[in-house]
Formats: sequence, structure tokens, C-alpha cells
Amino acid sequence: MSIRMMSAVWEEADVSGATLLVLLALADYANDNGICWPGVHALAKKARVSERYVRELLGGLESNGHIVRELNTGPYGVNTYKVLVGGAKLAGCEPIPLGGYDN
Repeated sequence: MSIRMMSAVWEEADVSGATLLVLLALADYANDNGICWPGVHALAKKARVSERYVRELLGGLESNGHIVRELNTGPYGVNTYKVLVGGAKLAGCEPIPLGGYDN
């Protein structure tokens, strides 16, 4: 859990409603670099929406540049996400590549 990422979402993300809830859920799972790999079921439970709606919202967050999603790259083949609000996106830093799990 990264308080830094969650704070950045609250302060900087230009989304609302269920989209904000899913982004906050991702930030809650993320490390300080914004990297996480929660399942859709876990995100749906945290955001209190359906799994189908989470998939739709993740697509929107990705297309709007709030997250980067890599398919089947996490432990046990789950998707890996990088939250881009705060951290790399706002500070102008180079994004940290996905794929390293020894953070």
C-alpha cells in the first residue's frame, strides 16, 4: 500500500465516480513506484462495482494515460499495472519499467 500514490490520486487525478474508485483501489495496492498486480475481482470488490465494469474502467484509465497495463506479466500470469498519477507522470521522471518484482 502506498500512501504516496493514494494521495497523488486524491490530489491530482481528473476522474470521478467509479473511475476514481478503481484508480484509488489500484493506488492502494501499488508500491511507491505505482506498480501493482491486483486481480479484477479484488478491484471490483474494493470499488464496489462489477468485474465487467472494472474491465471497462481500466480500459478508460489506460487510454487516458492514468495507468499502464501489461497483460499476463505479474505473478501467476496476472496483469501488472503502473499508476501514473503523481510519481512519474506529474514529476516528469522516467517511468519505471514493469516486470521487476523485487522492489
